Amino acid sequence: NSAIFKNCASGKMQTYYIVMVLVIFFVALEASGTCEIPAKYIKTLFSIENGKETTTQILKSQLIQNLENLWGSCYMIVSENTNSDAVEDIVVLYKNMTKDCFFCYDFIYRSPNVLQYRRSQCQRPELGSNESTICRSLVASELETGFVRSREDYSDFNCKSIIEGVFAFDYRIVGSTGLCTSPFSLIKACQRQGSPLRDNSIIEQTFGYCPNFQDQSILEDPNIVFGKANIWRCYGRWTDKSGNIWAAIAYDTNQLRFRYRCLTTRIDQQNPQDMYYWGMSTNSDCKVLYNYNNAPIRLELRPSFDPESQLSGLQPGCNYPQTFSGHWFYPSEYQTSVDIMAHHFMNENSKYLDDIFISLATTQESRT
Repeated sequence: NSAIFKNCASGKMQTYYIVMVLVIFFVALEASGTCEIPAKYIKTLFSIENGKETTTQILKSQLIQNLENLWGSCYMIVSENTNSDAVEDIVVLYKNMTKDCFFCYDFIYRSPNVLQYRRSQCQRPELGSNESTICRSLVASELETGFVRSREDYSDFNCKSIIEGVFAFDYRIVGSTGLCTSPFSLIKACQRQGSPLRDNSIIEQTFGYCPNFQDQSILEDPNIVFGKANIWRCYGRWTDKSGNIWAAIAYDTNQLRFRYRCLTTRIDQQNPQDMYYWGMSTNSDCKVLYNYNNAPIRLELRPSFDPESQLSGLQPGCNYPQTFSGHWFYPSEYQTSVDIMAHHFMNENSKYLDDIFISLATTQESRT
Protein backbone atom coordinates (compact mmCIF):
# COMPACT_ATOMS: atom_id res chain seq x y z
CA ASN A 1 0.00 0.00 0.00
CA SER A 2 2.83 2.38 0.87
CA ALA A 3 4.39 1.74 -2.54
CA ILE A 4 1.09 2.52 -4.22
CA PHE A 5 0.77 5.69 -2.10
CA LYS A 6 4.29 6.81 -3.03
CA ASN A 7 3.59 6.23 -6.73
CA CYS A 8 0.36 8.21 -6.48
CA ALA A 9 2.09 11.05 -4.63
CA SER A 10 4.91 11.04 -7.13
CA GLY A 11 2.44 11.11 -10.01
CA LYS A 12 0.56 14.03 -8.47
CA MET A 13 3.79 15.98 -7.95
CA GLN A 14 4.83 15.40 -11.56
CA THR A 15 1.42 16.53 -12.76
CA TYR A 16 1.66 19.60 -10.52
CA TYR A 17 5.08 20.57 -11.89
CA ILE A 18 3.93 20.04 -15.47
CA VAL A 19 0.88 22.23 -14.88
CA MET A 20 3.03 24.95 -13.26
CA VAL A 21 5.52 24.89 -16.12
CA LEU A 22 2.68 25.19 -18.64
CA VAL A 23 1.10 28.05 -16.68
CA ILE A 24 4.42 29.93 -16.52
CA PHE A 25 5.01 29.25 -20.21
CA PHE A 26 1.62 30.57 -21.30
CA VAL A 27 1.84 33.58 -18.97
CA ALA A 28 5.24 34.44 -20.42
CA LEU A 29 3.97 33.86 -23.95
CA GLU A 30 0.96 36.08 -23.34
CA ALA A 31 3.07 38.80 -21.74
CA SER A 32 5.56 38.79 -24.59
CA GLY A 33 2.83 38.78 -27.22
CA THR A 34 0.55 41.52 -25.87
CA CYS A 35 3.01 44.35 -25.43
CA GLU A 36 5.37 44.64 -28.35
CA ILE A 37 5.77 47.88 -30.29
CA PRO A 38 5.20 47.69 -34.08
CA ALA A 39 8.44 47.82 -36.06
CA LYS A 40 7.77 51.27 -37.57
CA TYR A 41 8.04 52.86 -34.09
CA ILE A 42 11.29 51.15 -33.12
CA LYS A 43 13.87 53.94 -33.44
CA THR A 44 16.47 55.91 -31.52
CA LEU A 45 15.30 59.53 -31.54
CA PHE A 46 16.90 62.88 -30.86
CA SER A 47 14.75 65.73 -29.60
CA ILE A 48 14.91 68.80 -27.40
CA GLU A 49 12.74 68.60 -24.27
CA ASN A 50 12.65 71.49 -21.81
CA GLY A 51 15.55 73.04 -23.70
CA LYS A 52 17.76 69.98 -23.16
CA GLU A 53 19.09 67.52 -25.71
CA THR A 54 17.23 64.24 -25.27
CA THR A 55 17.80 60.74 -26.61
CA THR A 56 14.88 58.29 -26.58
CA GLN A 57 15.57 54.68 -27.49
CA ILE A 58 12.38 52.83 -28.44
CA LEU A 59 12.82 49.05 -28.41
CA LYS A 60 10.31 46.28 -29.11
CA SER A 61 9.30 45.94 -25.46
CA GLN A 62 11.32 48.62 -23.64
CA LEU A 63 11.99 52.36 -23.71
CA ILE A 64 15.09 54.16 -22.45
CA GLN A 65 15.24 57.95 -22.12
CA ASN A 66 18.27 59.83 -20.86
CA LEU A 67 16.73 63.14 -19.75
CA GLU A 68 14.83 61.74 -16.75
CA ASN A 69 16.61 58.37 -16.63
CA LEU A 70 13.50 56.49 -17.68
CA TRP A 71 13.83 52.75 -18.23
CA GLY A 72 10.42 51.37 -19.00
CA SER A 73 9.11 47.92 -19.74
CA CYS A 74 6.13 47.76 -22.10
CA TYR A 75 3.13 47.13 -19.85
CA MET A 76 0.14 47.73 -22.10
CA ILE A 77 -0.78 48.90 -25.61
CA VAL A 78 -3.57 51.27 -24.61
CA SER A 79 -4.66 52.12 -28.16
CA GLU A 80 -3.41 51.88 -31.73
CA ASN A 81 -4.66 53.95 -34.65
CA THR A 82 -3.47 52.58 -37.97
CA ASN A 83 -4.69 55.25 -40.38
CA SER A 84 -7.74 57.15 -39.16
CA ASP A 85 -7.87 60.77 -40.38
CA ALA A 86 -4.52 60.21 -42.13
CA VAL A 87 -2.84 59.79 -38.73
CA GLU A 88 -1.02 56.74 -37.43
CA ASP A 89 -0.30 56.66 -33.71
CA ILE A 90 0.02 54.29 -30.77
CA VAL A 91 -0.41 54.91 -27.02
CA VAL A 92 1.86 52.76 -24.86
CA LEU A 93 1.93 52.41 -21.07
CA TYR A 94 5.34 51.59 -19.57
CA LYS A 95 6.24 50.33 -16.10
CA ASN A 96 9.42 51.98 -14.88
CA MET A 97 12.00 49.35 -14.00
CA THR A 98 13.98 51.65 -11.67
CA LYS A 99 11.08 53.28 -9.80
CA ASP A 100 7.67 52.02 -8.74
CA CYS A 101 5.68 54.11 -11.20
CA PHE A 102 4.16 54.09 -14.69
CA PHE A 103 4.53 56.51 -17.60
CA CYS A 104 2.74 56.79 -20.92
CA TYR A 105 3.81 57.73 -24.46
CA ASP A 106 1.69 58.64 -27.47
CA PHE A 107 3.83 58.06 -30.59
CA ILE A 108 2.64 59.67 -33.84
CA TYR A 109 4.21 58.27 -37.00
CA ARG A 110 5.14 61.04 -39.46
CA SER A 111 7.74 59.35 -41.70
CA PRO A 112 10.43 56.66 -41.43
CA ASN A 113 12.68 59.44 -40.05
CA VAL A 114 10.32 61.38 -37.78
CA LEU A 115 8.11 60.51 -34.81
CA GLN A 116 6.19 63.06 -32.81
CA TYR A 117 5.21 62.14 -29.28
CA ARG A 118 3.65 63.20 -26.02
CA ARG A 119 4.88 61.86 -22.68
CA SER A 120 3.28 61.74 -19.25
CA GLN A 121 5.11 62.02 -15.94
CA CYS A 122 6.07 58.81 -14.14
CA GLN A 123 3.41 58.28 -11.48
CA ARG A 124 1.38 55.68 -9.61
CA PRO A 125 -2.28 55.14 -10.52
CA GLU A 126 -4.86 56.53 -8.15
CA LEU A 127 -6.30 54.11 -5.61
CA GLY A 128 -8.90 51.88 -7.25
CA SER A 129 -8.15 53.04 -10.80
CA ASN A 130 -6.53 51.23 -13.70
CA GLU A 131 -2.91 51.94 -14.65
CA SER A 132 -3.99 53.09 -18.11
CA THR A 133 -5.75 56.12 -16.61
CA ILE A 134 -2.28 57.69 -16.38
CA CYS A 135 -2.45 58.15 -20.15
CA ARG A 136 -5.29 60.66 -19.78
CA SER A 137 -2.75 63.28 -18.78
CA LEU A 138 -1.22 63.12 -22.28
CA VAL A 139 -3.77 65.67 -23.49
CA ALA A 140 -1.98 68.41 -21.56
CA SER A 141 1.53 67.29 -22.56
CA GLU A 142 3.63 69.17 -25.10
CA LEU A 143 4.06 67.68 -28.55
CA GLU A 144 7.73 66.83 -29.10
CA THR A 145 9.37 66.10 -32.45
CA GLY A 146 11.93 63.30 -32.54
CA PHE A 147 14.31 62.67 -35.45
CA VAL A 148 16.24 59.46 -36.11
CA ARG A 149 19.54 60.11 -34.40
CA SER A 150 21.91 57.91 -36.38
CA ARG A 151 22.77 58.64 -40.01
CA GLU A 152 22.69 54.89 -40.62
CA ASP A 153 19.00 54.78 -39.64
CA TYR A 154 18.01 57.52 -42.11
CA SER A 155 15.69 56.47 -44.95
CA ASP A 156 15.67 58.46 -48.19
CA PHE A 157 12.62 60.72 -48.41
CA ASN A 158 11.69 62.34 -51.72
CA CYS A 159 11.65 66.15 -51.40
CA LYS A 160 8.98 66.52 -54.08
CA SER A 161 6.18 66.40 -51.50
CA ILE A 162 7.84 69.30 -49.62
CA ILE A 163 9.09 71.58 -52.37
CA GLU A 164 10.07 71.22 -56.02
CA GLY A 165 11.71 73.69 -58.35
CA VAL A 166 13.99 76.72 -58.13
CA PHE A 167 12.95 79.61 -55.90
CA ALA A 168 14.37 83.00 -55.01
CA PHE A 169 13.45 84.02 -51.49
CA ASP A 170 13.42 86.91 -49.07
CA TYR A 171 13.74 86.20 -45.37
CA ARG A 172 13.12 87.68 -41.96
CA ILE A 173 14.84 86.52 -38.79
CA VAL A 174 13.49 87.32 -35.35
CA GLY A 175 15.88 89.72 -33.65
CA SER A 176 17.17 91.25 -36.89
CA THR A 177 16.08 94.33 -38.78
CA GLY A 178 13.53 94.10 -41.55
CA LEU A 179 13.38 91.89 -44.62
CA CYS A 180 16.49 90.66 -46.41
CA THR A 181 16.11 90.78 -50.19
CA SER A 182 19.24 89.48 -51.88
CA PRO A 183 19.70 88.20 -55.46
CA PHE A 184 21.87 85.43 -54.01
CA SER A 185 19.15 83.92 -51.80
CA LEU A 186 18.16 80.80 -53.68
CA ILE A 187 16.55 77.40 -53.06
CA LYS A 188 17.11 74.54 -55.50
CA ALA A 189 15.00 71.41 -55.24
CA CYS A 190 15.15 69.78 -58.65
CA GLN A 191 14.16 66.18 -59.31
CA ARG A 192 16.26 63.84 -61.41
CA GLN A 193 13.91 61.02 -62.27
CA GLY A 194 15.35 57.55 -61.74
CA SER A 195 18.56 58.85 -60.22
CA PRO A 196 20.20 56.30 -57.89
CA LEU A 197 21.96 59.15 -56.08
CA ARG A 198 20.66 61.44 -53.36
CA ASP A 199 19.47 64.08 -55.88
CA ASN A 200 15.78 63.59 -55.11
CA SER A 201 16.15 63.68 -51.32
CA ILE A 202 18.07 66.96 -50.87
CA ILE A 203 17.37 70.70 -50.99
CA GLU A 204 20.09 73.27 -51.62
CA GLN A 205 19.57 76.60 -49.85
CA THR A 206 21.71 79.74 -49.87
CA PHE A 207 21.04 82.70 -47.56
CA GLY A 208 22.10 85.85 -49.41
CA TYR A 209 23.92 88.60 -47.53
CA CYS A 210 22.21 91.81 -46.38
CA PRO A 211 23.94 94.73 -44.58
CA ASN A 212 21.49 94.60 -41.67
CA PHE A 213 22.17 90.85 -41.24
CA GLN A 214 25.90 91.08 -40.62
CA ASP A 215 26.16 88.80 -37.61
CA GLN A 216 26.11 85.19 -38.80
CA SER A 217 25.21 84.04 -35.28
CA ILE A 218 21.82 85.59 -35.83
CA LEU A 219 20.92 82.22 -37.35
CA GLU A 220 22.14 80.67 -34.07
CA ASP A 221 24.00 78.09 -36.13
CA PRO A 222 27.72 78.76 -36.74
CA ASN A 223 27.69 76.26 -39.61
CA ILE A 224 25.23 78.24 -41.72
CA VAL A 225 26.90 81.34 -43.14
CA PHE A 226 25.61 83.91 -45.58
CA GLY A 227 26.43 83.30 -49.23
CA LYS A 228 27.28 79.62 -48.77
CA ALA A 229 25.03 76.85 -50.10
CA ASN A 230 23.71 74.50 -47.46
CA ILE A 231 22.52 70.98 -48.33
CA TRP A 232 19.41 69.81 -46.47
CA ARG A 233 18.22 66.21 -46.44
CA CYS A 234 14.46 65.76 -46.52
CA TYR A 235 13.18 63.80 -43.51
CA GLY A 236 9.41 63.92 -43.81
CA ARG A 237 6.20 65.83 -44.53
CA TRP A 238 2.76 65.76 -42.91
CA THR A 239 -0.40 67.83 -42.49
CA ASP A 240 -2.15 68.52 -39.19
CA LYS A 241 -5.89 68.80 -38.56
CA SER A 242 -5.76 72.61 -38.87
CA GLY A 243 -4.51 72.51 -42.46
CA ASN A 244 -0.91 73.35 -41.61
CA ILE A 245 1.74 71.60 -43.67
CA TRP A 246 4.87 70.49 -41.80
CA ALA A 247 8.21 69.28 -43.05
CA ALA A 248 11.40 68.04 -41.41
CA ILE A 249 14.88 68.53 -42.86
CA ALA A 250 18.45 67.99 -41.66
CA TYR A 251 22.03 68.58 -42.72
CA ASP A 252 25.37 67.02 -41.97
CA THR A 253 26.81 68.35 -38.71
CA ASN A 254 27.87 66.73 -35.44
CA GLN A 255 25.99 69.41 -33.48
CA LEU A 256 22.69 67.61 -32.97
CA ARG A 257 20.98 70.72 -31.66
CA PHE A 258 21.39 72.34 -35.09
CA ARG A 259 21.25 69.28 -37.34
CA TYR A 260 17.45 69.12 -37.63
CA ARG A 261 14.90 71.78 -38.58
CA CYS A 262 11.15 72.03 -38.97
CA LEU A 263 9.27 73.97 -41.63
CA THR A 264 5.61 74.97 -41.72
CA THR A 265 3.28 76.53 -44.26
CA ARG A 266 -0.42 76.54 -45.14
CA ILE A 267 -2.25 74.31 -47.57
CA ASP A 268 -4.46 77.20 -48.75
CA GLN A 269 -1.90 79.96 -49.26
CA GLN A 270 -1.96 80.18 -53.09
CA ASN A 271 -2.03 83.74 -54.43
CA PRO A 272 -1.82 85.52 -57.81
CA GLN A 273 1.86 86.31 -57.28
CA ASP A 274 2.77 82.61 -56.91
CA MET A 275 4.38 83.42 -53.55
CA TYR A 276 4.99 80.67 -51.01
CA TYR A 277 5.47 81.37 -47.31
CA TRP A 278 7.43 78.99 -45.09
CA GLY A 279 8.27 79.32 -41.41
CA MET A 280 11.52 77.71 -40.25
CA SER A 281 12.93 76.81 -36.83
CA THR A 282 16.44 77.87 -35.84
CA ASN A 283 17.34 74.52 -34.29
CA SER A 284 15.96 71.05 -33.58
CA ASP A 285 13.30 72.32 -31.17
CA CYS A 286 10.10 72.55 -33.22
CA LYS A 287 7.79 73.58 -30.37
CA VAL A 288 8.53 77.25 -31.08
CA LEU A 289 7.03 76.85 -34.55
CA TYR A 290 3.25 77.30 -34.66
CA ASN A 291 2.72 78.97 -38.04
CA TYR A 292 4.49 81.20 -40.53
CA ASN A 293 3.61 84.46 -38.78
CA ASN A 294 5.42 83.65 -35.52
CA ALA A 295 8.29 81.58 -36.95
CA PRO A 296 11.86 82.50 -35.91
CA ILE A 297 12.87 82.43 -39.61
CA ARG A 298 10.29 83.46 -42.23
CA LEU A 299 10.87 82.67 -45.89
CA GLU A 300 8.99 84.31 -48.78
CA LEU A 301 9.54 82.17 -51.87
CA ARG A 302 8.81 82.98 -55.51
CA PRO A 303 9.50 80.82 -58.58
CA SER A 304 12.84 81.60 -60.16
CA PHE A 305 15.25 80.36 -62.80
CA ASP A 306 18.68 78.79 -62.43
CA PRO A 307 20.73 79.38 -65.60
CA GLU A 308 23.36 76.85 -64.53
CA SER A 309 21.01 73.87 -64.40
CA GLN A 310 17.92 74.90 -66.35
CA LEU A 311 19.10 76.81 -69.42
CA SER A 312 20.17 73.77 -71.44
CA GLY A 313 16.94 71.96 -70.64
CA LEU A 314 14.81 74.81 -72.00
CA GLN A 315 16.44 74.96 -75.44
CA PRO A 316 13.79 73.75 -77.92
CA GLY A 317 14.64 70.82 -80.14
CA CYS A 318 11.71 71.00 -82.55
CA ASN A 319 8.73 73.10 -83.67
CA TYR A 320 4.95 72.70 -83.56
CA PRO A 321 2.96 72.77 -86.80
CA GLN A 322 1.92 76.37 -87.52
CA THR A 323 -1.77 75.47 -87.22
CA PHE A 324 -1.25 74.71 -83.50
CA SER A 325 -0.18 78.22 -82.52
CA GLY A 326 -2.59 80.43 -80.61
CA HIS A 327 -4.45 80.88 -77.34
CA TRP A 328 -6.58 77.88 -76.40
CA PHE A 329 -9.13 77.45 -73.63
CA TYR A 330 -9.71 74.02 -72.14
CA PRO A 331 -13.04 73.81 -70.22
CA SER A 332 -11.89 71.17 -67.76
CA GLU A 333 -12.58 71.06 -64.04
CA TYR A 334 -10.01 73.80 -63.47
CA GLN A 335 -10.69 75.92 -66.63
CA THR A 336 -7.19 75.87 -68.01
CA SER A 337 -5.83 78.24 -70.66
CA VAL A 338 -3.01 77.12 -72.94
CA ASP A 339 -0.80 79.36 -75.09
CA ILE A 340 0.94 77.41 -77.86
CA MET A 341 3.90 78.98 -79.66
CA ALA A 342 6.27 77.61 -82.29
CA HIS A 343 8.33 75.55 -79.85
CA HIS A 344 6.88 76.25 -76.39
CA PHE A 345 3.53 76.12 -74.69
CA MET A 346 2.40 77.63 -71.39
CA ASN A 347 -0.34 76.13 -69.25
CA GLU A 348 -2.21 78.62 -67.03
CA ASN A 349 -4.22 76.92 -64.28
CA SER A 350 -6.75 79.39 -62.86
CA LYS A 351 -7.69 77.02 -60.01
CA TYR A 352 -4.24 76.72 -58.47
CA LEU A 353 -2.64 79.81 -60.06
CA ASP A 354 0.24 77.77 -61.45
CA ASP A 355 1.95 78.75 -64.71
CA ILE A 356 3.70 75.83 -66.40
CA PHE A 357 6.19 76.62 -69.18
CA ILE A 358 7.17 73.63 -71.33
CA SER A 359 9.80 73.43 -74.07
CA LEU A 360 9.55 70.89 -76.89
CA ALA A 361 12.40 68.41 -76.99
CA THR A 362 11.72 66.09 -79.92
CA THR A 363 9.01 64.80 -82.24
CA GLN A 364 8.19 61.37 -83.63
CA GLU A 365 5.43 61.21 -86.24
CA SER A 366 2.46 62.92 -84.52
CA ARG A 367 3.91 62.76 -81.02
CA THR A 368 6.00 65.42 -79.29
